[in-house]
Amino acid sequence: MINVAQVTEDLKIGGLQRVIENITMHLDPQRFRVLVLCLSRGGEIAEKLIANGKDVEILGIKNYHSPLSLIKVARWLRQKRIDIVHTHGYPAGVLGRLAAIFARVPYIFHHVHSTYLDLNKRNHLIERFLSIFTYKVICCSEGVKGFIMEKEGIPEDKLIVLYNGVPEPELLDTPDIATLKKELGIPEGFRAIGCVASLAPHKGHRYLLEAFKKIDNAYLLLIGDGSLRGELEKMASNYGISERVIFAGYKKDVTPYIQLMDIVVLPSSEREGLGISIIEAMALSKPVVATNIGGIPKVVNDGHTGILVRPKDSDELAEAINRLLESPELMRKLGVNGRERYLKIFNLNQMIEKIEELYAGCR
Repeated sequence: MINVAQVTEDLKIGGLQRVIENITMHLDPQRFRVLVLCLSRGGEIAEKLIANGKDVEILGIKNYHSPLSLIKVARWLRQKRIDIVHTHGYPAGVLGRLAAIFARVPYIFHHVHSTYLDLNKRNHLIERFLSIFTYKVICCSEGVKGFIMEKEGIPEDKLIVLYNGVPEPELLDTPDIATLKKELGIPEGFRAIGCVASLAPHKGHRYLLEAFKKIDNAYLLLIGDGSLRGELEKMASNYGISERVIFAGYKKDVTPYIQLMDIVVLPSSEREGLGISIIEAMALSKPVVATNIGGIPKVVNDGHTGILVRPKDSDELAEAINRLLESPELMRKLGVNGRERYLKIFNLNQMIEKIEELYAGCR
């Protein structure tokens, strides 16, 4: 049995955290004992894992620069007899790997889920130093891999691209979907344009709201919560579209909401590692409109599984959405192609098999 620690800052709702959830829930329990270490706090996914009998520890660390924090994490790794540390994101990847080095954990993996544009030169130098002690740096897309090679100078043979995978969705029956639309306040005869993303600046919701001014006979359904909610609600009101924009907030299970959407949009404006929500949309045969940024072009084949537009361009975004609304056959075709691409490349089983191969290769 190999003891594996997934190390993260928290387990709130987010793409990174859902990858940890899938790894923890689906790795072969006969071969791997998976423990999750939340350095700062838990969250909705932590609660879900605990409810499913998974081993989750929350340390409550507030100062990542304190030697006491380093000692605390290293002590936990030794107590649990961890064979493999798998850190996720920044800054958990720094403290987690330093602690693993001090605890003499045999193998260290670091998972990069996005192009972290807010990191400075010093941060990149730290990442380059830590890569010396890292067995493999896992990148969620070729875009992330290229970013790391350029900014951090990490050798290519140290990097591996591993696409995020999502489980096969459990579908609601058509009457239940109709009921859900009614509960949300979407009238019959209106299309549903949807976006599943945290309400954070880099997700580009402001450009989607600007685009929606030019879209008729449709409702905009926003799944997710975050610091920008109040500002975005005010923006929708100022644009005169608030009656057609639904802020549904955080949802534990987003599948029913994606299922009722006619088009799924991801308008990321600054960075995007891969875009789990658009993979989930493809799994449900939904056409996608997304920005040509980060790892998104590897997921969405422009003109085949969806439409790619320039980031921060609300006019082009509106044009793409209207193009689909005016062509049900194109919507159907893109959805079918997206489903095929999901099954071929982005299903959860493939991701889990590759993770297991990586871990098993350490022994």
